[in-house]
Amino acid sequence: MKNLLLFSFFLLIISFGTKAQQLISSAGDYFENSNVSISWSLGEPIIETISDGTNILTQGFQQTKLSASEIFSINSDIINIKLFPNPTENFIYLKTSEFKNLNYRISDINGKILKEGNIISEITEISVSKFPAAVYFFKIMKNNETIKIYQIVKQ
Repeated sequence: MKNLLLFSFFLLIISFGTKAQQLISSAGDYFENSNVSISWSLGEPIIETISDGTNILTQGFQQTKLSASEIFSINSDIINIKLFPNPTENFIYLKTSEFKNLNYRISDINGKILKEGNIISEITEISVSKFPAAVYFFKIMKNNETIKIYQIVKQ
């Protein structure tokens, strides 16, 4: 009985270890310091992002596109909005299918408004280089009604 219990415990431990992601690559490495981390691999055969307009599926370890985390959305299915990259160091890019009467507001975690402006083209570049490293909220409004809120990370 003791051996059966020990064997079951051993199988349980092994099963947790087998769920980790694995990559078979000819070369690669990972570096990290207090400011940044970087990883790379050579010869990764499949990297793909598939989207149906609502859902995004990204496969592969070295992701080519990073986007902001949407945390709120209301009545915005007719407006296609993408905010990228996330995390960022200097700029956030806002890409939208419609920009008439759209504006944005960036606030900190305490709700203090740090920057706001109008969206006047399909692609808008917004500088966040003067913000300290932190988590911010990026609110998009149409006719002063909130339609989307994103969480962005400034490094």
